[in-house]
Amino acid sequence: SFFPQQRLRLDEAQSLWQGGRPPADILTIVGQDVHVPLYHEVLHYWRLMVGDSVPTARALSLLFYLLCIPAMYLLGTLAYGRNAGLFNAALIAVSPFMHWYGSEIRMYTVFPLLVALNQYCYIRILRSGKEPQEHAWAGYALTGLLGIFTHYFFLLTLLAQGIFFFLRRRVFPRDALRKFLLVWGLLAICLVPWVVFVFAQGQSQNASPVLSAPTTVNL
Repeated sequence: SFFPQQRLRLDEAQSLWQGGRPPADILTIVGQDVHVPLYHEVLHYWRLMVGDSVPTARALSLLFYLLCIPAMYLLGTLAYGRNAGLFNAALIAVSPFMHWYGSEIRMYTVFPLLVALNQYCYIRILRSGKEPQEHAWAGYALTGLLGIFTHYFFLLTLLAQGIFFFLRRRVFPRDALRKFLLVWGLLAICLVPWVVFVFAQGQSQNASPVLSAPTTVNL
């Protein structure tokens, strides 16, 4: 369900404020926070195109959520067959978490969309055998680039893929190692300037969660 009239949450207000600044200022503000800037830049131009209101800003998250459903279907079908794809899509369609994030002005629907698309390309590469899959490699690189600038946790997806590749390298195409290293290297080159910029802001301590140290009682 889409709830355009629900009360504005603090994180949403932050997204609106950040996305309402000039594009260059967005980079500086987000660099002093705990996120990467792609969603906020997209939100900025989305509001310029469709109107500056809370419902229209939430509609961007709804759009990404709706795109998640066919993306999850394609991923499930490729990995395990059509029935698994339908089940995968159905889980996303009825997920209370996705319903909530589909109505929230945050990056939490574009993030799973990019993870699904990136993983789809990864499996296409895995299943390619000796056939060239240049479009799959291009899609893998593009979704990887968008993903690392959508949420830092996207790096965990790349890490898991890398671990699986080195554990099961024999099932991948012969030239996969060279191409993976090339893609991962290019992603690192793109991300490093952002990391340097974040530390140059002198606000990197903001990335630490405001949580007490775990103990045997509260763990």
